[in-house]
Amino acid sequence: TVASGIIVFELTGQMTHLLPVLMTVLIAASVGNFFTLSVYDTLLREKGLPFIPAIKNSKLMKKTVGYVMNTNLHLITTNMTYNNLQELLKHSEEGVYPL
Repeated sequence: TVASGIIVFELTGQMTHLLPVLMTVLIAASVGNFFTLSVYDTLLREKGLPFIPAIKNSKLMKKTVGYVMNTNLHLITTNMTYNNLQELLKHSEEGVYPL
């Protein structure tokens, strides 16, 4: 939207009307976006593809990292014996450990 206004000014070289035309383009784009869907949203609806709504009011926005984070950690340390390590891996719920 703004790019088309700037291209017109680059082609014509008339910079005296730059601010009024760019403001008009911005206002027209805002009004158009308020009343209609974007081209991409329209194509999604026409093809029957899932439309992802905004998640601003979702319950997920109220969750913190602590909600999904595991605080009961089993650590592999450098002073562990081989038997301790085997026991840890046998009784652990984790499938992998980062090194």
